[in-house]
Amino acid sequence: MVIDSVSVMFLISLLLWITVLLLLIFILVNVRRSKRRNHRLDVLDIKSNKEAKGCKKVALLIDADNTQCKYMDKIIDYIGQVCNAAIVYRCLYGVESSQKSWDKVAKQNSIEQKTLENYIERKNSTDFSIVIDCMDLLLNEDIDVFVLCSSDSDFSGIANRIRQEGKTVVGMGNDSTPGVFRKACNYFFYLDDKDTSPADLKRVLGELVAHYNGRVSYGKIKQLITNRFGLNMMGFSSFDQVLNTYGYYADESGKIVEYNKKTKRKD
Repeated sequence: MVIDSVSVMFLISLLLWITVLLLLIFILVNVRRSKRRNHRLDVLDIKSNKEAKGCKKVALLIDADNTQCKYMDKIIDYIGQVCNAAIVYRCLYGVESSQKSWDKVAKQNSIEQKTLENYIERKNSTDFSIVIDCMDLLLNEDIDVFVLCSSDSDFSGIANRIRQEGKTVVGMGNDSTPGVFRKACNYFFYLDDKDTSPADLKRVLGELVAHYNGRVSYGKIKQLITNRFGLNMMGFSSFDQVLNTYGYYADESGKIVEYNKKTKRKD
């Protein structure tokens, strides 16, 4: 009888420990799910914040390393141009130094912030994290539209993969965004406000060439032109193409020289 009592007590203790263990597991799983739900907001109207019905479910992923917080309103406006949108996932990715400028804007727009570190030299943790989360959303969530805010060509692959599943990809970036990423998106919007007038470009280029008057100026003029004008938006693939279009070329020393007006050839 003593042995039986000990055995019973042992079994009861074992069952209690198993119950406690299962309870802990249950709590941990639900905490994790709760955090995950916080990352995927309720279906909200993008502007009025009221419950939206019949909207496209949108996932917004922002690369803080090369997207400025001042463009947040423009990002929202562009999404609204594509569809009647309900953003169910909003996340900002980047290293700590990039995230700081976004803190206030992220909180105002209920955007989750994922602060990352580049542990491996020349490997961008931000890009990896965005791609991984895109695949997670693509395979496990009912997302209609993926919005990728970045000027990085590395996202062309994931953009093509998302489109293969019949989803819509909206890209947003600055004028320097490589064509391979822009073309991989269903829609691409430029975030930086730049002049796109050919007449202004021709005039300013001529003024700069005259101002430097044959001095070594290729790098300086290129910087001034690309900072002011949206060359990609105007159909130019390079600054040299701009020079050639408007009758100039850069010689071996780095001077920008006008073509011979009579022969239209280099002197």
